Amino acid sequence: MRSRILLAAVVYLCVAHAVAVIMTAQSLPETVASHFDLSGAANGHMERGEYVGWMVAAGGLVSLLLFAMTALVPRLPRSMVNIPHRGYWLSESMLPRTKAYLNLFALRVAVVTVLFLNVLNLLIIEANKNVPPRLDGVLFGISLSVFLFCMLTFVAWLIRYFRTGPA
Repeated sequence: MRSRILLAAVVYLCVAHAVAVIMTAQSLPETVASHFDLSGAANGHMERGEYVGWMVAAGGLVSLLLFAMTALVPRLPRSMVNIPHRGYWLSESMLPRTKAYLNLFALRVAVVTVLFLNVLNLLIIEANKNVPPRLDGVLFGISLSVFLFCMLTFVAWLIRYFRTGPA
Protein backbone atom coordinates (compact mmCIF):
# COMPACT_ATOMS: atom_id res chain seq x y z
CA MET A 1 0.00 0.00 0.00
CA ARG A 2 2.80 2.42 0.92
CA SER A 3 4.47 1.74 -2.44
CA ARG A 4 1.31 2.67 -4.35
CA ILE A 5 1.05 5.95 -2.48
CA LEU A 6 4.70 6.75 -3.15
CA LEU A 7 4.36 5.77 -6.82
CA ALA A 8 1.37 8.08 -7.16
CA ALA A 9 3.40 10.80 -5.43
CA VAL A 10 6.30 10.32 -7.87
CA VAL A 11 4.02 10.48 -10.91
CA TYR A 12 2.25 13.52 -9.51
CA LEU A 13 5.55 15.23 -8.64
CA CYS A 14 7.03 14.51 -12.09
CA VAL A 15 3.96 15.99 -13.79
CA ALA A 16 3.86 18.92 -11.37
CA HIS A 17 7.58 19.47 -11.90
CA ALA A 18 7.15 19.51 -15.69
CA VAL A 19 4.17 21.87 -15.46
CA ALA A 20 6.00 24.17 -13.02
CA VAL A 21 9.10 24.35 -15.20
CA ILE A 22 7.05 25.04 -18.32
CA MET A 23 4.78 27.59 -16.59
CA THR A 24 7.71 29.51 -15.08
CA ALA A 25 9.84 29.42 -18.24
CA GLN A 26 8.56 32.79 -19.41
CA SER A 27 10.06 34.44 -16.33
CA LEU A 28 13.50 33.36 -17.52
CA PRO A 29 15.63 35.34 -19.96
CA GLU A 30 16.29 33.97 -23.46
CA THR A 31 19.77 32.93 -22.30
CA VAL A 32 19.50 31.29 -18.88
CA ALA A 33 22.33 31.24 -16.36
CA SER A 34 22.13 27.53 -15.52
CA HIS A 35 25.44 26.76 -13.83
CA PHE A 36 27.07 28.63 -10.98
CA ASP A 37 30.42 28.56 -9.21
CA LEU A 38 30.85 28.21 -5.45
CA SER A 39 30.45 31.95 -4.94
CA GLY A 40 27.10 31.90 -6.76
CA ALA A 41 28.33 33.64 -9.90
CA ALA A 42 27.00 32.28 -13.19
CA ASN A 43 29.59 30.36 -15.20
CA GLY A 44 27.39 28.41 -17.60
CA HIS A 45 24.44 29.39 -19.79
CA MET A 46 21.94 27.78 -22.16
CA GLU A 47 18.99 28.84 -24.25
CA ARG A 48 15.68 28.97 -22.38
CA GLY A 49 14.12 26.15 -24.43
CA GLU A 50 17.14 23.94 -23.84
CA TYR A 51 17.04 24.66 -20.09
CA VAL A 52 13.33 23.82 -19.91
CA GLY A 53 13.87 20.58 -21.84
CA TRP A 54 16.74 19.46 -19.62
CA MET A 55 14.96 20.35 -16.40
CA VAL A 56 11.72 18.59 -17.40
CA ALA A 57 13.63 15.54 -18.64
CA ALA A 58 15.71 15.32 -15.47
CA GLY A 59 12.63 14.84 -13.29
CA GLY A 60 11.20 12.04 -15.41
CA LEU A 61 14.45 10.33 -16.39
CA VAL A 62 15.78 10.05 -12.84
CA SER A 63 12.55 8.37 -11.76
CA LEU A 64 12.53 6.01 -14.76
CA LEU A 65 16.18 5.09 -14.23
CA LEU A 66 15.56 4.25 -10.58
CA PHE A 67 12.62 2.00 -11.43
CA ALA A 68 14.52 0.34 -14.27
CA MET A 69 17.39 -0.50 -11.92
CA THR A 70 15.11 -2.07 -9.31
CA ALA A 71 13.17 -3.95 -12.00
CA LEU A 72 16.41 -5.49 -13.25
CA VAL A 73 17.40 -7.02 -9.90
CA PRO A 74 15.44 -10.28 -10.32
CA ARG A 75 16.76 -10.66 -13.88
CA LEU A 76 20.44 -10.09 -13.14
CA PRO A 77 22.85 -12.89 -12.33
CA ARG A 78 23.04 -13.14 -8.55
CA SER A 79 26.74 -12.32 -8.64
CA MET A 80 25.88 -8.83 -9.96
CA VAL A 81 23.51 -8.00 -7.08
CA ASN A 82 25.51 -6.55 -4.21
CA ILE A 83 23.43 -6.88 -1.05
CA PRO A 84 24.30 -8.57 2.25
CA HIS A 85 23.02 -12.17 2.50
CA ARG A 86 22.43 -12.17 -1.26
CA GLY A 87 21.47 -15.85 -1.39
CA TYR A 88 18.82 -15.36 1.27
CA TRP A 89 17.30 -12.16 -0.17
CA LEU A 90 17.27 -13.44 -3.76
CA SER A 91 15.79 -16.85 -2.89
CA GLU A 92 12.37 -17.67 -4.36
CA SER A 93 10.66 -17.21 -1.00
CA MET A 94 12.25 -13.82 -0.25
CA LEU A 95 12.41 -12.30 -3.74
CA PRO A 96 8.95 -10.64 -3.55
CA ARG A 97 9.96 -8.92 -0.30
CA THR A 98 13.31 -7.89 -1.78
CA LYS A 99 11.67 -6.43 -4.89
CA ALA A 100 9.08 -4.59 -2.79
CA TYR A 101 11.72 -3.00 -0.56
CA LEU A 102 13.94 -2.02 -3.50
CA ASN A 103 10.90 -0.44 -5.19
CA LEU A 104 10.13 1.46 -1.99
CA PHE A 105 13.75 2.65 -1.88
CA ALA A 106 13.57 3.80 -5.52
CA LEU A 107 10.29 5.60 -4.89
CA ARG A 108 11.68 7.44 -1.88
CA VAL A 109 14.76 8.52 -3.80
CA ALA A 110 12.64 9.61 -6.77
CA VAL A 111 10.32 11.72 -4.60
CA VAL A 112 13.17 13.54 -2.88
CA THR A 113 15.08 14.00 -6.15
CA VAL A 114 12.10 15.51 -7.97
CA LEU A 115 11.44 17.81 -5.01
CA PHE A 116 15.09 18.88 -5.06
CA LEU A 117 14.90 19.57 -8.81
CA ASN A 118 11.82 21.75 -8.21
CA VAL A 119 13.65 23.75 -5.56
CA LEU A 120 16.68 24.02 -7.85
CA ASN A 121 14.48 25.36 -10.66
CA LEU A 122 13.05 28.01 -8.34
CA LEU A 123 16.56 28.99 -7.20
CA ILE A 124 17.69 29.30 -10.82
CA ILE A 125 14.67 31.46 -11.65
CA GLU A 126 15.50 33.74 -8.71
CA ALA A 127 19.20 33.79 -9.67
CA ASN A 128 18.33 34.93 -13.19
CA LYS A 129 16.38 37.93 -11.82
CA ASN A 130 19.69 39.41 -10.63
CA VAL A 131 21.99 41.37 -12.90
CA PRO A 132 24.42 39.72 -13.22
CA PRO A 133 22.74 36.37 -12.37
CA ARG A 134 23.70 35.14 -8.89
CA LEU A 135 22.59 31.97 -7.12
CA ASP A 136 21.67 32.29 -3.44
CA GLY A 137 24.39 30.13 -1.90
CA VAL A 138 22.69 29.85 1.48
CA LEU A 139 19.40 28.57 0.10
CA PHE A 140 21.21 26.26 -2.31
CA GLY A 141 23.40 24.94 0.53
CA ILE A 142 20.37 24.28 2.74
CA SER A 143 18.52 22.57 -0.13
CA LEU A 144 21.51 20.42 -1.04
CA SER A 145 22.12 19.52 2.61
CA VAL A 146 18.51 18.38 3.07
CA PHE A 147 18.70 16.39 -0.18
CA LEU A 148 21.97 14.68 0.83
CA PHE A 149 20.69 13.99 4.36
CA CYS A 150 17.64 12.26 2.89
CA MET A 151 19.79 10.20 0.50
CA LEU A 152 22.13 9.10 3.29
CA THR A 153 19.16 8.22 5.48
CA PHE A 154 17.60 6.11 2.70
CA VAL A 155 20.89 4.28 2.08
CA ALA A 156 21.28 3.64 5.82
CA TRP A 157 17.74 2.19 5.93
CA LEU A 158 18.54 0.04 2.89
CA ILE A 159 21.70 -1.36 4.46
CA ARG A 160 19.95 -1.95 7.77
CA TYR A 161 17.08 -3.78 6.09
CA PHE A 162 19.28 -6.14 4.10
CA ARG A 163 21.75 -6.69 6.93
CA THR A 164 19.25 -9.09 8.50
CA GLY A 165 19.85 -12.53 7.08
CA PRO A 166 18.46 -15.98 7.72
CA ALA A 167 17.74 -16.75 11.36
